Amino acid sequence: MAGDNLDPTTLDSLLLEHAGAGHWYVGFSGGPDSTVLLHLLQRWRERNDPAPSLTAIHIHHGLQPEADSWRQHCETMCRSLDVALLCCEISVPAGASPEAAAREARYRAFGELVEEGAVLFLGHHLDDQVETFFLRLMRGAGVEGLAAIAPVRPLGGALVIRPLLEIPRVAVENYAAAEGLEFIEDPSNAETVADRNFLRQEVLPRLAARWPGYRQTVTRAAGHMRHAMAALDEALGETGSLQSPLGDPGLPLAQLTDCSAGLAAARLRSALRVWGCRPPDAVGLQEFLQQLRTAQAD
Repeated sequence: MAGDNLDPTTLDSLLLEHAGAGHWYVGFSGGPDSTVLLHLLQRWRERNDPAPSLTAIHIHHGLQPEADSWRQHCETMCRSLDVALLCCEISVPAGASPEAAAREARYRAFGELVEEGAVLFLGHHLDDQVETFFLRLMRGAGVEGLAAIAPVRPLGGALVIRPLLEIPRVAVENYAAAEGLEFIEDPSNAETVADRNFLRQEVLPRLAARWPGYRQTVTRAAGHMRHAMAALDEALGETGSLQSPLGDPGLPLAQLTDCSAGLAAARLRSALRVWGCRPPDAVGLQEFLQQLRTAQAD
């Protein structure tokens, strides 16, 4: 479904596949991407009856002075589209990366709000995918990291789906302009201090001048990484059904100690993904495995 043309029928095959979900939610920041996605989903529902009920979720981070006015904008937009809105205020812990901390807090909130059997749609598009690939590459990511943004992934008993992941930013912008949609422009997007903004404004335009098709090429590479990750998970087999006395899932100790460090790391990362946990970075994971291997029996 990639291309510069975007309308509700673009999402037909994907949305029909999930039309039996208990409920649809959409993460709604009020920015251009989530505004276009919300508009597309509601227009699709109007043309396809019956369809699941739709609720927008606005996460109020409180990180910008305009946060209250953004919430008001989202309330106005949802009223105009006749879409229910949930507003959730969260506190973002201080840390070295406010963006990463906000993302973690946001997904925790989504996990609490979206019930089992429902679908949460998010507005990430093709350019977000490319930016994520390069950001993780510059951090020395492995196969899992370079798989970039997953089109579909579990969220507890629900699903997170990104219907626009093959759609370039320009198509999203063109749709918003054609439909006369009003949206929020985050002023921090103009600051190149943030790595993503620097990449978007300084680096990627130069890549586009030299390699105009770089978006599709990078996306194809990320897809290869996802296939490799899936093959590795299949080769590793089931994670088992061990549980602690408190009911937490676990692995047999021998699976992490009686093998090479590389295989132990792969097993642990695979198990964490199955359990819905974000694996730590390579340094933290290797340190954990080293302590596990050298620890005394007690």
